[in-house]
Amino acid sequence: MGKIFNGLSKEIMVAMKSGEKVEINENTVVTKANALKNLKTKMLEWKTSKEGAKVVNANNGEIPDSQEIVIVKKYVAELMGDVETYKEVKPNMAKAAEIEASYLTPYLPAEASASDIQNCVEFWMKGQDVTSIEQKQMGIVIKFVKNELENADGKLVSEIVRSYIK
Repeated sequence: MGKIFNGLSKEIMVAMKSGEKVEINENTVVTKANALKNLKTKMLEWKTSKEGAKVVNANNGEIPDSQEIVIVKKYVAELMGDVETYKEVKPNMAKAAEIEASYLTPYLPAEASASDIQNCVEFWMKGQDVTSIEQKQMGIVIKFVKNELENADGKLVSEIVRSYIK
């Protein structure tokens, strides 16, 4: 529990000592230490939120590993949204957000591959003794796949499940 959060303080110190940074221009510098501090802040915000406090209290004061992944994914997605927002208007800010996201992506598990998703769908179909999926079953199959493969991209799961509909 709390593997990422518990290791962040040490990793921030290591990053500060290493001085790892990317200079975009004379006014814009992105450091790994700041990226990690920002992530830690996001986790602390969640931990002290109304929802987070209940979960943390139920887990001996720790953020569950699955929730840490959700927080990292959400923050990286937010940064990538900033990249799109600022790409044309403020390219330096877009580049800074992109670099910060690159410092955080190693904390995310590898996405499930298309073949992993297909295998999971076919496993479900085999269990149901069917050769195709009906439209009304699509939600059930997607939910099954997402439960089996927590690191699967929802859009890709939807596309693959849709390809099995008769």
